[in-house]
Amino acid sequence: MIVVADAAVFIAGAEAEEIVTVREVIEELLSRDARLRAEVALSSGRLRLLEPSEAHISRARRAAEKSGDAARLSETDLKLLALALELAERGEEVVIASDDYSVQNLASVLGLRFMPVAEAGIRRRFGWRRVCTGCGRVYPPEHSGECSFCGSAIRLRRKKGRRLR
Repeated sequence: MIVVADAAVFIAGAEAEEIVTVREVIEELLSRDARLRAEVALSSGRLRLLEPSEAHISRARRAAEKSGDAARLSETDLKLLALALELAERGEEVVIASDDYSVQNLASVLGLRFMPVAEAGIRRRFGWRRVCTGCGRVYPPEHSGECSFCGSAIRLRRKKGRRLR
């Protein structure tokens, strides 16, 4: 099984036989220990840096917009999810290792396996919507700015989730 690794894997010092990630994850590593773990894994051949296709990045981005996770995911997160999606479509058995709940949520939406590294992990899959703090009008997750009806601030709110497993 291929582990598609987020920064948490290197921060926590988690081990796996075969690890892949994107260059941006390595660039996010700030601690010397985490960087050293990544360098050792690279030099030993257990870690490979791969770049997902633009088509898979676009698919991950569209899924994030549809689920409402787009506002909570970084470009690095989207590339990591796109990489896992691409590998899974090639017939590889992959699991995303991340403690980021939004990464886990979108992985679930995309039908990808995930595992938490040092945290408990999500138990429900959530969608998101934007709600006006003044009048309560509901807007799609991609809406930005203020309420077009009353002018109040719009906040991101979680929809009721569906239980996983």
